[in-house]
Amino acid sequence: MVIALIHKFCFGIGCELALACDMRICTDDTIFNIPEVAMGLIPDDGASQRLPRIVGVGRAKELILSGKTIDAATADKWGMVNTVVKPDELEKTGLAWARQIMENGLMGVGLAKRNIDMSMSMSIHDGLECAGMAQSIAFSDPNFIKRIQERFERLAKGK
Repeated sequence: MVIALIHKFCFGIGCELALACDMRICTDDTIFNIPEVAMGLIPDDGASQRLPRIVGVGRAKELILSGKTIDAATADKWGMVNTVVKPDELEKTGLAWARQIMENGLMGVGLAKRNIDMSMSMSIHDGLECAGMAQSIAFSDPNFIKRIQERFERLAKGK
């Protein structure tokens, strides 16, 4: 699991690297740009593949083909980032998200992430089949019953 913490400038390869992350948190003063076409190149480190899957084909073409720069609010509106925070909240927010994920079952997090990533290129039928197989593996986790009991105890306490 990789959470990108983005501050100020997210251009070119930096933007493509952020798009490769599982989640993206940026500051409200961040700007995004994929400038390769302005230099006669194409974004070859994943933006032409990842960005359309994240924001849709039309928005991806708008950003890539125009070479325009967008602000954090636009990136948030387009779904390019998960959330926008003040600069002094960036690290704290990223660490809180990481802790929340780490509190969950390691096997469940890993299998869910893998299933989401793999399913992006599958039909819904095949993706559901893959999820079923991953769930069978998750049931074999020796901590499965313990985690369910802990979850019910937290819910009983209203947490």
